[in-house]
Amino acid sequence: MFTLQTDIHLINLHYETTATRRCDIQLTDSQDARIQDVLQEFKELLRKDSDKPLVTTKMEFTIDTGDHPPIYIRPRHYHPDIQLKIDAKLSELERNGIVSKVNFTDWGFPVTAVPKPNGSLRICGHYVKINAITKTIKYPLISLHHALQSLGNAKYFSKIDLLSGYFQIPIAAADKPKRALVTPNSTYVFNTMAMGVKNAPAHFQLLMDQVLGDMRYRTAIAYQDDTILFSDTFDNHVLQLRKLLTRLREADLTINIEKCQFGLNQIIVSDQGVHDDMDKATPINNLRAPTNIKEVERLLLGMAGVYSKFISKYQVMVEPIRRLKIKDVPFAWESEQEHAFQELKRSLAALPYLKQFNFKLPSELHCDAATSSGIAVILCQRYDDTPYPLSFASRSVTKFEKNYSIRELEALAIIFGVKKFRMYLECNQFTVFTDHSSLQWFLNTDADKQPRLWRWCLFLQTYDFKVIYVPGNVNHAADTLSRAAILAIASYHPDINWAKEQRLEPMLRPYFNNTNVKYTKHKIVDGILYKVENKQHKTIATDMYIRVPSHLVADLISKHHDSKFAGHGGIAKTKASLVKAHLYWINMTHDINAYIQKCQICQRIKGHVAANHNMATIHGTAPFIKVAIDYYFGPLPTSSAGHQCVLVVIDTFTKYVELYPTRSTASQELASIMYTQFILRHGVPNEIIMCDNGNSLGS
Repeated sequence: MFTLQTDIHLINLHYETTATRRCDIQLTDSQDARIQDVLQEFKELLRKDSDKPLVTTKMEFTIDTGDHPPIYIRPRHYHPDIQLKIDAKLSELERNGIVSKVNFTDWGFPVTAVPKPNGSLRICGHYVKINAITKTIKYPLISLHHALQSLGNAKYFSKIDLLSGYFQIPIAAADKPKRALVTPNSTYVFNTMAMGVKNAPAHFQLLMDQVLGDMRYRTAIAYQDDTILFSDTFDNHVLQLRKLLTRLREADLTINIEKCQFGLNQIIVSDQGVHDDMDKATPINNLRAPTNIKEVERLLLGMAGVYSKFISKYQVMVEPIRRLKIKDVPFAWESEQEHAFQELKRSLAALPYLKQFNFKLPSELHCDAATSSGIAVILCQRYDDTPYPLSFASRSVTKFEKNYSIRELEALAIIFGVKKFRMYLECNQFTVFTDHSSLQWFLNTDADKQPRLWRWCLFLQTYDFKVIYVPGNVNHAADTLSRAAILAIASYHPDINWAKEQRLEPMLRPYFNNTNVKYTKHKIVDGILYKVENKQHKTIATDMYIRVPSHLVADLISKHHDSKFAGHGGIAKTKASLVKAHLYWINMTHDINAYIQKCQICQRIKGHVAANHNMATIHGTAPFIKVAIDYYFGPLPTSSAGHQCVLVVIDTFTKYVELYPTRSTASQELASIMYTQFILRHGVPNEIIMCDNGNSLGS
């Protein structure tokens, strides 16, 4: 008797389950023996991870590039130690028949070697350019409607996993050169389909559907290299298992016995699909109640407003929350607001059920990331040019991911979203919307990519998508999920309508009028213009400061200097108070100083501080016209030549410095050094200034 654990990856209409209920299922001795007998009949199909897979005779992988001329990219050079590992891995693939060495090829793509956690390498070609010119093949994935009808009476389930599924489909002979790998030492072509290849998922799904034939949706569901077998009785399940293995043998397909599971007797089927956790609404349900006015606008109303047209009686529902925004009304979150908040969350969580995924419509993936709170994605489709949300997903970042750059975090959000909704995106074109502009060229550039980014590029090469940059202030929905804890900067002065006041300032008006211009030091969020202090982290709230219009400067300085809480602080204290409130304007220090100088209380009470009379700055009119000299005594160690101090000569015009080691400060040695080493090279200066009028310099 052996114990099996449930690990079925079935797809919900609105989201993909990535983990299932894990419970121990024990078969009786007789049931165990019957399954073992069936497996023995097909033992030639059973392989392990390290074994060589067979190659199917049912299909060939083709690459349609039209009449586009061949593309050849020179090989990438690696460290000698890494290159040795690459050569060894390619030799292993050659022995297994997956690649073949060739002498010449018109097509060629550099090898991308990505380290695995176990120290080995994952080998793939950098196929971005050929994927861009390859004609897209559209093929529908599984229909859950058919699956639900078939699964209604099922009681026994088995999960069949193919061994290195992509390597079991051969490439057409004419198209093998189009997957050529070039290294500094040799050239190889793939004999089988590989990772990173466009249209590979569609080909694989077509193969599995052909293998299943009339079993599809009746007793089996295939999604890529995972096949679920289901039956109403154990006897029928054994019969269907033998039938499925027979068809796999006829197609020369091998399975990974280490990942297969047999005789499972439970999965969860509900009116919402096949699933075992309801994580689609978790990001919405985890939203915390706002704690101030800005969080009301940003966290809840900003996101809900995007989808308000889909929520019944939206305006009535949010009225208790909206009242908190009324001027001069104290912020008080009470039971009425909490009830409205929970109702709104339930309405948002129910949005994915408004529309079912339509494989004939283009899909959109809206992504966002923030170090402080996490990453978030929303899967949408457009109906009448209106984006309808189908599913939400988000998670917090780990302590290691918090060290990622903003670019890596935003890329991680894309990876998270594509994996989460792979079922809908894999064989279809889709668009990714992100608020990080550099990701538009993420796949098309090799510069400065870390192994982590290379792994993500290899994963994304299989998918047919484009990236569109959307500023964060436009991408409200995903931005709300990821920035649930963003600082409420504008709430420091809730009595000021910043968006309105800023537009009255002529100097600030161009930022709002030229919306197509991308400013590196300014950002518009919720209609408010911010000065961005840290360009590398320009989406983090602590680095953003409200641009103050000139007509509000005096009033704001007064509030942070004259109020009873400010206590008429000095320039530094007043400026620190304004900066803490995330306020900024040009000539900020000058304006604060001018205001304090005119403050009657400060002038009457604070003592007069006499101005410092510093030494006047000396400037020459041309190089080496006026020089200054002085000695530096250290303490310095005595050199082998007897030098104890250093003579310093500075040209006051260019600030050019020359240093001469000396044995003493005697006038004779000073004159000798100045004549032989300085004057003979630079000429006689009009004036020599002795910095401290020491005895040795003036004698």
